[in-house]
Amino acid sequence: MLVRIPTEAHYRFSNRWLTATWHFSFDRYFDPERVNFGALRAYNHDQIAPGTGFPTHPHREMEIVTVVLAGELTHEDSTGRELVLHAGEVEAMTAGRGIEHAELNRGVTPTEFIQIWILPRESHLTPAHHQSRPALAAGFTVVAADAANGVGLPIHQDARVAWAQLAHGQNADWVVRPGHRAYLHAVTGAATVSGIPLAPDDALEATAPPHGPLTLAVACQAPGHFLLVEVPDL
Repeated sequence: MLVRIPTEAHYRFSNRWLTATWHFSFDRYFDPERVNFGALRAYNHDQIAPGTGFPTHPHREMEIVTVVLAGELTHEDSTGRELVLHAGEVEAMTAGRGIEHAELNRGVTPTEFIQIWILPRESHLTPAHHQSRPALAAGFTVVAADAANGVGLPIHQDARVAWAQLAHGQNADWVVRPGHRAYLHAVTGAATVSGIPLAPDDALEATAPPHGPLTLAVACQAPGHFLLVEVPDL
């Protein structure tokens, strides 16, 4: 089953330092029909102004994947760790039994990133971080996945996060595994996905049947970034 989520369905929020688009219920935004999509709990597209950011705040029992699209993002946390993510880099954080962190833009230009929250299959895990600059191949490149798979940054769920930068006329296929769902976001590009047109910032919810895979055929019509999150049903 395929369901297009148009850009106007996303929740928008802005203040003096943050411009945010929330695809699922988050913070002050609550829609009982948009709480989660399988094990995908949150999908946020944020931009923070230079010299600002999210002050120290807690997380627990969540796998958090951050994809930086522009600028730089400084991460500081209660374990004493500090790292800087630049455009093109990805972080996977296991909040586990509890961690506090801050996300700050110490650069001179706005920082733009996607942050993805995935419900873990285990609780009380030890907090952990991993960072990489993936070499994006043709089509979708897995940038985070089940730790048991050894592909991309490790997360504690039978899930995959994939990133594609597609040119006009380029095609990319993705096979959603049985019993899984995929959330595909046309971040900046446009495409037709298995016959369904996606304009920039549109998303697509795809649910595979219980006993067979579902292939998504992506035909890019305007170049840009595309992110896909595949998660198990709950």
